[in-house]
Amino acid sequence: MTTDLDLFIEAFNRVKNLGFTPSTRSSNTGIGKTFEDLMGVVENNIAEPDLHGFEIKSQRNLSGSYVTLFTKSPTMPRSANTYLRQSYGSYDVSYPDIQVLHTSMFHGRFNTHIAGSNFSLRIDRLEERLYIVVQRADGSLDESVYYSFDNLRQAIQKIENLAFVTADTRTINDIEHFHFTNAVIFYDFISFEHFLNLVEQGLIMYDVRIGAYKTGSKRGQTHDHGSGFRIKKENMSRLYEQSIVI
Repeated sequence: MTTDLDLFIEAFNRVKNLGFTPSTRSSNTGIGKTFEDLMGVVENNIAEPDLHGFEIKSQRNLSGSYVTLFTKSPTMPRSANTYLRQSYGSYDVSYPDIQVLHTSMFHGRFNTHIAGSNFSLRIDRLEERLYIVVQRADGSLDESVYYSFDNLRQAIQKIENLAFVTADTRTINDIEHFHFTNAVIFYDFISFEHFLNLVEQGLIMYDVRIGAYKTGSKRGQTHDHGSGFRIKKENMSRLYEQSIVI
């Protein structure tokens, strides 16, 4: 994948000069969709960077410090998220017949979860797998869910060159508006091995986010937001050799 930094900077500055622009989607993901619409990006879930060779990540200026690098379902077993939710999830407050699973975990240490099981990550370089380890209430371990290194490498290809964009936000006539003010371009991704090292150091977190639709035609049904690898925005530069602020 080739990149064109000059074209990206030109397009970003054009969007920045627009000032506050109404969100094109009425949800938390509105910021990303609005920026992509303004930049001329067709919404996609394919394993290719978004624009001019750069994957786009966007965040409100006052939002939390973690940024999702990529989302991807585990390699095995099939329907791994359904298995985790049904085996170790809790019940939704609004829909008590629906099991949900919201948990964040790191390598080498177990978290605690309301349903009684604990979660952690384990990297096995000999098997070339990253395991989601579940410690059951009786102390036994479940390591049946994992990512193969090959699948992780494929996912990482999308973020080898990345643009992190931030925006001011305000509500006008009950519609959120964004002013995209800053962008940092990260490029020359260091290596897959370095990514694994950052996971082992606890600098990359893994999230499972499976809830229930609260509104709309799917209300009361399971809503899988995707399983994602996340990093604090101040640590994003650790993944790359180079960065440019525009």
